[in-house]
Amino acid sequence: MAEQRHSPLKDDRLNDPNEHIEVVFDGSITLWRSATNLDVVLVYFEKLRCMELLVFHPVRVLEAPRIYIDFATLEKHLPREEMQKQVEGRKELFLRRHCTYVASEIEKEVEMTTISNYVVSRIAVADGDDFIIELQAHFGDTMESDVSADGMSKHHLDFVIGKPEGLIPINTEHYAKP
Repeated sequence: MAEQRHSPLKDDRLNDPNEHIEVVFDGSITLWRSATNLDVVLVYFEKLRCMELLVFHPVRVLEAPRIYIDFATLEKHLPREEMQKQVEGRKELFLRRHCTYVASEIEKEVEMTTISNYVVSRIAVADGDDFIIELQAHFGDTMESDVSADGMSKHHLDFVIGKPEGLIPINTEHYAKP
């Protein structure tokens, strides 16, 4: 579903350990229904406990409006039992290879991989001429409703939030597909 590619991220804060900003996913995805390839970046802001989803269409040379995710709410949706099995499997692999490991690092890696798979699997291009991305609900996802400025009811996943106060969006430098 996803392949790694050259990163468009050009933000010095990513290299500063005091910022506590982590790239959770940086790759390309293919939406098979629309036969569209998209570049996707998911960034975690630890201090604000939120994530920023950036999606770029390399053929149309457009970046979709960014989506912000409340990390605490998203964590409630994760399959904890499955994640624990993955953690135990990785620990066992290290032990079989007679390697040392740090349990907390394995747990964090499994959690971030699960989160990126969870979010990326829900990306869809909204209908219309504008390049807008939505996170579509899967079976069992919790939805919330808001009333937009035009009085229409708008539904979204419960972990999708507005841009948090104090968040400075990640700088990017996108290029057209060669």
